[in-house]
Amino acid sequence: SSQQGALACGKHFLELGVRRAVVLKSGAQGSYLIRRKAATPEDVEVLHIAASRDVTVVDTTGCGDAYCAGFLNGLSRGLDEMEACRVGTAAAALCCSGVGSDAG
Repeated sequence: SSQQGALACGKHFLELGVRRAVVLKSGAQGSYLIRRKAATPEDVEVLHIAASRDVTVVDTTGCGDAYCAGFLNGLSRGLDEMEACRVGTAAAALCCSGVGSDAG
């Protein structure tokens, strides 16, 4: 399943030294947040963040970049990783509602 693949990929990066969390974007399927629950890489949780459904997709150019920008903006404002993923999802939804990467 997609969640099992996300878990395997996230664990790999955590074992390489990522401290807290890994975010994997999956386009129209949403995104996955893989984060530590404790100090060991084995103790992680996988959370699925659904893609926005209330948007008419016109062009997906720049949506991944918009997601990353929204996610980082959320973190910079003190949100936790899950809430930052939701900001990223909203930014990507705005981006895909117009033509090209200048939409939204």
